[in-house]
Amino acid sequence: MRSEGQPQDAIARYHDLLASGGLAGDSQAWLEEQVERRGLTFGGRPVCTVVRPRWMTLREYALCRDRAAIVLRAFATAQRAALADESVRRQLRLTDWEEQLVMVDPGFSAASPTSRLDAFFVDEGRGLRFTEYNAETPAGAAYNDALTESFLEAPAVREFSRHYEIMTLPSLPGVIGSSIL
Repeated sequence: MRSEGQPQDAIARYHDLLASGGLAGDSQAWLEEQVERRGLTFGGRPVCTVVRPRWMTLREYALCRDRAAIVLRAFATAQRAALADESVRRQLRLTDWEEQLVMVDPGFSAASPTSRLDAFFVDEGRGLRFTEYNAETPAGAAYNDALTESFLEAPAVREFSRHYEIMTLPSLPGVIGSSIL
């Protein structure tokens, strides 16, 4: 999000919009309808229930991108070491079938090309802490993109975008691109 002022000004403006003129109720109704219409549930529960999108400044985005790159390079280094050296793999305590599977060349270099890192900001947005590495399914990317599309049309966000430029971070192209060998 690029704003006319400081990030906290933009967030305060969004909260002010929600507090006036019925935009909060209209936006909540819009979100609930979109969740239902688009099937945005997991385990029978909505993936999002709040009308406050995750706003991120360009500086925060750069921090996420740069720190994630460091973590992913470390993972790639560990992967290469494990593939090249049986003594490294032994430390992973793989079962026999896992050991056999690891040695199969999948045709791409990344261990899990559709994985994602979960993180949160600390130190008032100046730092980042990673909490989880999800490598098993790319479903989060589709949820992210569908929620982004839904939020962009929500009454409060439409009004907000009259004063602030909103840039999105589509996920699905990266997932699709990772499947092309």
